[in-house]
Amino acid sequence: MWRELSYRYRIPISLAATVLFTALVIGLVLAWHTFQNVRIDLIDNSNRLGYALASAIQPALKHDDVWQAYNILRGTRQAAGKIDATLIILDNRQRIFASSQPTRYPVAMPLAAIDKPLARFLNKRVATNEARATNELNTVKRRLLFTTPITSDGIPVGSLLLVYPQEVLWPRFTTIVEQGAYSVLLVLTVIMPIGWLWGRQMVQPLLKLAACMTRLRDQRLETIECTIPEGNDEIGQLNARFREMMLALREKQQLERQMVTNERQAAIGRVASGIAHE
Repeated sequence: MWRELSYRYRIPISLAATVLFTALVIGLVLAWHTFQNVRIDLIDNSNRLGYALASAIQPALKHDDVWQAYNILRGTRQAAGKIDATLIILDNRQRIFASSQPTRYPVAMPLAAIDKPLARFLNKRVATNEARATNELNTVKRRLLFTTPITSDGIPVGSLLLVYPQEVLWPRFTTIVEQGAYSVLLVLTVIMPIGWLWGRQMVQPLLKLAACMTRLRDQRLETIECTIPEGNDEIGQLNARFREMMLALREKQQLERQMVTNERQAAIGRVASGIAHE
């Protein structure tokens, strides 16, 4: 079916399809980079927040001041607006010292009794002697975990956990992608008509040549007037060869007519000489 379609449609459709494919590929690449940038921003922001809170919480944890630690966590949420992370402070025995959700993570309860997957991962990390701040994405099922050690004179006294729901990346990602998609659609609404018109303009010389060749079958050569452009490109050279063919056909037709006329005149002369002889 595509081979039977006229070039007046094939070339514009091909250009439009190329534009759409290019926009799709660029869009997918930008979407992937956007997701990676959103992920990196979350890691950087969480690490900075973790270090800042660890320094502020260390005195409260050292002096066993649960209320002060809770006020620091609550003040952080109020100052930074709505934070999607659950903030949990653990002592060096993996017990909950304070949290931003005290009803879900009660004070003085072992983390293993409240959240086994989270406690299991932390035990593995402790077993590897990791004392630095770490971030783990997709480590805990359906959650993103960031941990920051809390130290006093270089001695670990606890840790701060920032636990995000896995969906935390999607709102910002989808917002950026939607804005980019609207921009791409706006550009496509301009480029697509231009590409379609440009494709039609590119195929016009070929359509004129095809129309002239069709007229050769139905009209006399002397009545055919074809205005076809010439140039150095392939279509221009084809038009030049067609024009040369038209001139050769006209010369051949004139020569044939002249030969017929000469033959008729010779026949008339022979008839006249025969009559005169009689």
